[in-house]
Amino acid sequence: MKPQAIIFDLDGTLLDTLRDLADSVNEVLEARSFPTHPVLDYRLFVGSGIYKLIERALPEGQRDESLIAECVMECKATYKKNWNRTTSPFPGVAELLDGLTERKIPFAINTNKPQKYADLNVQEFLAKWQFAEVVGQREDMPMKPDPAGPLMICEVMGIDAEACIYLGDSDVDMQTGINSGMTPIGAAWGFRNSDELVQAGAKAVIDHPMELIDVIETFKR
Repeated sequence: MKPQAIIFDLDGTLLDTLRDLADSVNEVLEARSFPTHPVLDYRLFVGSGIYKLIERALPEGQRDESLIAECVMECKATYKKNWNRTTSPFPGVAELLDGLTERKIPFAINTNKPQKYADLNVQEFLAKWQFAEVVGQREDMPMKPDPAGPLMICEVMGIDAEACIYLGDSDVDMQTGINSGMTPIGAAWGFRNSDELVQAGAKAVIDHPMELIDVIETFKR
């Protein structure tokens, strides 16, 4: 049976948000006289929500809960002014979403990004396409890799989880797909490499967004 729906991660899968995230965290670190990090280092920091992002960016001896909480609030302020400075869809994403739309395959987003900024990013960069649902980090929904978000999306779409592909660029995404009973597919153009995605349980890893169309057309679960 061919997949009937796609659930996407957002950061590192549909949108290249890394520099805006890195600049926002580095601004907080610099203000506190902590070492900052090269943009590419943030590839290993993102994916598990803002609390984990800050915890990983702080020096090892400065990771107490109260400081992390303060830095999270400060990072929310810096990201508010940085979130759309350099962010853009990855090459091939527009063509993929057009291809899914033409084939009448519904798609949605499940991200650990705060709901407010998930919505803003979709409105700013992906407004052309109709997403069945956008589920971000919010109080009434556990974060990935908990399956609650993806399963709620499937309920909204009226599609069984086993008929859905979960496409993402991190180990968290692969685990989310597995936990949800979906087929996890790795996006190698994102923030992690192919080996990490395979080790995390990816059933396949693709190097370009349009390869997902080929996966759908030749799908064998």
